[in-house]
Amino acid sequence: MAAICHTVLKYIQVNHQRRLHLTYGLLRRETGASTSTELWEAIAFLTGDRAHVLETHFEFIDEENEYHNLLKSDVAQARQEGVFYHPVTGEKVEQFEESILAYFTPTAYVLERVVRGDEL
Repeated sequence: MAAICHTVLKYIQVNHQRRLHLTYGLLRRETGASTSTELWEAIAFLTGDRAHVLETHFEFIDEENEYHNLLKSDVAQARQEGVFYHPVTGEKVEQFEESILAYFTPTAYVLERVVRGDEL
């Protein structure tokens, strides 16, 4: 897990001037994680209160391939209730879990340190 976390930090340092929208697929590709479990453990650590390197965000991709940012509370409510409504049209979305994706961004603290040239 340490190697994966180190690789993510280096990726952030090298690419910090771009808008970082770190998806699971990108992190898997960049880190070379051998298993999903290994990568999810690293993500859990990096998004946790102790490390606070990454923030978790969610987006909904609709049938027109348009992306809609979602609040964490809206995703939690949809999962709890088992129903999700399109954020623009208000229509019920069947099998919504397939269309809601998580992505990650560096925290403001981490970006500030990178811009200052601090070692992460």
